Amino acid sequence: MKIKKIPLQDQLQQCRNVHSVHPEYIPAVLRTIAEYPADAYFASCPEALDELLTIVTLPDDADPEHLLYQDLAVAIQDLWLQNAQLVDRAETLMTEPLIRKFKSSQRKDGSHE
Repeated sequence: MKIKKIPLQDQLQQCRNVHSVHPEYIPAVLRTIAEYPADAYFASCPEALDELLTIVTLPDDADPEHLLYQDLAVAIQDLWLQNAQLVDRAETLMTEPLIRKFKSSQRKDGSHE
């Protein structure tokens, strides 16, 4: 991989603007999230995963015990073609672990924003 040198002033400006300094950071984060096991992602709310699995259609060869985040994301994308009304609920279920984590961190920090 070619390493691009970014001047310090540009790096600092990116930080001030709350952007990643290195362009390869976001694709790396997205790939990491995509490869995250679904059961680990939904560990704080397995009921959300159970409901999501009743909404989406997985490929016949999909193993529910070894699903990745990207498998669920693709299934939700396919749902747009089959039943767009269910997509909203499916997306809400996908965000449930993040919302719980955020609320938990707010309680620990004592913040109420």
